[in-house]
Amino acid sequence: MTGLDLAPQMVEQATRLFPDLDVIVGDMLHLPFADGSLAGLIAFYSIIHFDDDQLATAFSEMGRVLDPGCPLALAFHIGDEVVRRYQ
Repeated sequence: MTGLDLAPQMVEQATRLFPDLDVIVGDMLHLPFADGSLAGLIAFYSIIHFDDDQLATAFSEMGRVLDPGCPLALAFHIGDEVVRRYQ
């Protein structure tokens, strides 16, 4: 498993907290993986600031690096309100 973040500081933090995890600095618009080399991809709340052209590039990159038929877990939100749920 490999983690990827645009911010070097986040990679440093992840490496400190999870020393056995491979975490690298990278850009979702230019993923540093070979075509079809990933068996799955998780992208939670990582596309929310992309414009339409960037979204198309990011989705193209995800499709490029995923082995055909392998899963993509993608989470994002819509709207501009802040919602907090308390139990």
